[in-house]
Amino acid sequence: TLRLVIAGTGPREAGLRRLAPSDTLFLGHLDRERELPALYASADAFAFASCTETLGLVVLEAMASGLPVIATPAGGVAEHLVDGVNGLAVSPMDTVSMAAAMVRLARFPDQVRALQAGALRTAAALDWSDELNRLDAVYRRALGSAAGAGNITPTLLTAS
Repeated sequence: TLRLVIAGTGPREAGLRRLAPSDTLFLGHLDRERELPALYASADAFAFASCTETLGLVVLEAMASGLPVIATPAGGVAEHLVDGVNGLAVSPMDTVSMAAAMVRLARFPDQVRALQAGALRTAAALDWSDELNRLDAVYRRALGSAAGAGNITPTLLTAS
C-alpha cells in the first residue's frame, strides 16, 4: 500500500491538494527539530520534487535517517544522489517517472532495503567541511560574476 504524506507548504500547495489522491496526508510546516525526525523515522522513502535546492540538505537528512531518496539530480542533490545506490533519480518535472519510482519502491521491499543501506553509507561518508567548501566555492563564483571587475572578497566563517 502506498500512502503519500506531504510535509511543508508553498505556492503550489492548493493545486497539489486538488491533484493528490484523497487519502494524501498534508502536514503543513513541521518543526525541524521536534517533528521532522519522527516523520523521517516513520517513512519508507523520501520523494523530493524540487529542481532548485542548492545544498540538498533535506535529501541528506533523509539519507541520514536511512531513507532512499527519489529526486531529480539537480543542484546539491546531484552531488549525493546515486541512482540505484541510495535512491532513484527521475527527470525534472516528470511526474510520471516520480510516481513510477514511488510505486516501484512500494512493490520491491528488497530494493528498498538495499537503497536504505546505500543512503546510510552516503550520509555517514559526508564531511561537512567539504560540503561547506563546495558551497563557498559556488558563492564565490556567483559573487565574482556579479561583481564583474569589482573588488569583493567573500569570507567563509565557520563555527569553532
